[in-house]
Amino acid sequence: MAQTRLDPKHIAELQEAMHRAANAAPADWDAWLARYDQPARLELAGGEIMNPGIEGFVFAWRMTGRAKPAALTPTDRLNAQGLEGKLVIQTSLVLALLVWAELPPYRCQIFTEATHE
Repeated sequence: MAQTRLDPKHIAELQEAMHRAANAAPADWDAWLARYDQPARLELAGGEIMNPGIEGFVFAWRMTGRAKPAALTPTDRLNAQGLEGKLVIQTSLVLALLVWAELPPYRCQIFTEATHE
């Protein structure tokens, strides 16, 4: 199944739902995770590895070899220079949402197989 890019509005809705579930009863968080904790691909502009808001994630990606450099493509919607390239990280939707919250708009994109309607 092909992965689709989540638009920023949809990501914001998912983040709001995640925060509501995390601040509610433990059963609500478990239900949210059961529905949404699935594989995702996170792509971010290469320069974001220096962003202090995601330094813990960058450290973990480096230790596990998860972050792979990639060239920018014409379909990317990253606000990035061609020399900067991008990083591609296979992760979970939950972690992708957490990283997205720490980055400037249009410096990150999330892809998943489900539509999350």
